[in-house]
Amino acid sequence: MSRLRGWPLFITLLAWYALFRLGLAKRPEPWHTHYDPGLTFLGRLFGWWRELSVVGAEHCPQEGPTVFAGNHFRLDDPFVTACAIHLAGERKVRLNSLMRDDYFDTFPRWLVWLVRPDILCDILGAVAVTRRSAGNTQLAPLIEVLGRGGAFMIYPGRSRSRNGQFIQYRDWIQSPGRTSLFLSQAQERYPGLKVSAVPAIRTYNPATKRSTVVFGAAHHLEPGAGHEEQRAFDHGLVVAMSDLVCVNVPQVLGALLYLRCLHARPARIAMSALTAQVMEVFARLDGRRVESAAIADTAREVKRTIRLFQSCRLLKGRGGEVVVDSGAILAEPPGNPKLMRVNPAKYCANQIMHLADVVSAIERAALDGRDV
Repeated sequence: MSRLRGWPLFITLLAWYALFRLGLAKRPEPWHTHYDPGLTFLGRLFGWWRELSVVGAEHCPQEGPTVFAGNHFRLDDPFVTACAIHLAGERKVRLNSLMRDDYFDTFPRWLVWLVRPDILCDILGAVAVTRRSAGNTQLAPLIEVLGRGGAFMIYPGRSRSRNGQFIQYRDWIQSPGRTSLFLSQAQERYPGLKVSAVPAIRTYNPATKRSTVVFGAAHHLEPGAGHEEQRAFDHGLVVAMSDLVCVNVPQVLGALLYLRCLHARPARIAMSALTAQVMEVFARLDGRRVESAAIADTAREVKRTIRLFQSCRLLKGRGGEVVVDSGAILAEPPGNPKLMRVNPAKYCANQIMHLADVVSAIERAALDGRDV
């Protein structure tokens, strides 16, 4: 019913924008006017609400100036995270966003002329900035958002990770994105304003299409903080964010298989033995955030993950055995542009390589466990 009720609104807004581009109507109202019904409709239409779990909702503020800091590895991250914030904030948060100004450079010119994405994004609450050299003029609208007690979403990693790593550093990335810049400028421009930086970390399970968004405790920058204090704040925030990854079976199983191949273990392994190794890993992760299905129904999660890896020809299933293709598991395409599609085992494993306790548990299970 929610989707049916949303169609008239969607068609009306689309027609309104088309007439505006033809010079037959005034500029459409800002997205925030229809934020709640619009996000609900689009979320159901594109499946952003489907299989979405929210953890740590108590850390998501319902009001007050907030910079949500997230990880970025999928194109739909902004939308899925917006849905999670909408749920955790009890539908009270109207989220703005930050996007790079060259995003549409590769689009056909006729499409850019027809749609005018700069105007459309402005209506939708997105502020475009130059990633490598954003100036005060570009950042001013976001500072004003905070001054009004609003919220927006940024990605401190500065660029989308293509290989699954929590932050994939490109040659031009020298440090985590400066979240502190927004906090310091807002607090300088609006004395007495307390701005929160709240981690909102998404983990995606490609075998089940489930998403988990974990909210972490708010971080605050002391007013008048100097350059070194701001730098320490940014690094501390990214470390805290990286600890909020919700571990799932594809990540653990991908890492187990990768280690087996790396250490030249036998290509054949019984499905029961593989499941036992996965269970052993999760049993050692005391206090670590783990996807509930990974514990409640490990065997089924392993089977679904095996089917995913098998579809990419990383292994073959024969009865109660799995035969691993070591070359395919260890392979990595140049530049990692399609790693998730070519080698999801390595892609998923990369997502947890920064978690020392998880890596240690996987190493023990992979190298000490039996194959039958």
